Amino acid sequence: MHGSSILVIGELARPEFSAVQQTATDLGAGRQRNVRAALAGLRAGEPPELIVLLQAAPGEHRPEELEELQRAAPLARWVLVFGAWSEGETRTGRPWPGAPRIAAHRWAGWWDLQQARLGRGEPAGWELPPTMTDEERQLERLGATEDPSASARSGGLRVGIYAHDRAWFTALAEVCEARGHAAIKIAMAASAAEILEDPVLEGPATERTPIERASSNRSLDCDVVVVCGRSAEPEIERLAAQLAGRVWFALVDFPRWDDTARLRELGAAAVFAKPLYSDELWAQIERLAPRRSDPSH
Repeated sequence: MHGSSILVIGELARPEFSAVQQTATDLGAGRQRNVRAALAGLRAGEPPELIVLLQAAPGEHRPEELEELQRAAPLARWVLVFGAWSEGETRTGRPWPGAPRIAAHRWAGWWDLQQARLGRGEPAGWELPPTMTDEERQLERLGATEDPSASARSGGLRVGIYAHDRAWFTALAEVCEARGHAAIKIAMAASAAEILEDPVLEGPATERTPIERASSNRSLDCDVVVVCGRSAEPEIERLAAQLAGRVWFALVDFPRWDDTARLRELGAAAVFAKPLYSDELWAQIERLAPRRSDPSH
């Protein structure tokens, strides 16, 4: 989709919408600060194919203005990107119907996933019938085709996983193995100069759980690392220092824009929230991981 066919409406300068701003910049998408400005612009130009509406807080956009916008661009599809203050709107308010709702911190992974779907000839989230309910959208997503060449293109990655509890490591390792990658359990060392593996567990490999099947390696021979913890956990900063120069991803509880900004400053390639859609995480991992054929790796 060409940037000229996309219109982003809202306060792109807000830090929580920085990922959307980056996409808009990369694509050269149209931008308007509010719905009234967008309506004025539509009267003088061609209507967009896709409207990305940013909402920082409930009630930011008046329903009558949104209805007027819909009449001005009747064929345009919509995506609603909401900030932290709008997370509970589906329970306490009246969200705009007929369009996918995406939390701002999910944008980068979600957008990459939609581009992959379009590349396979499948409909993107905004191309689904506007009459679909949220539940039907979730069911369609669960039934969507995985890209069979994704892990092949990424060469079978070695994925280091640091998790603050066994359940999260097991969940991540299972998906990692299912996608054809190797899971490597890692733990922090006392010194920032190295990372140690967890102790090798005893017992036949065939009887071990995914956490026990994961490889151990003192030299941390990983292509990427997933750090699963809590936003305010001081260990994340220690681990980030040990991962300097590596591609790593943060998976944390309820990240706000300032948490995301801090983690990106620490070196995270992307930040994800728990609970998460694993396909969004792996779409980013398989896109950003260095290839084994890369001589610099």
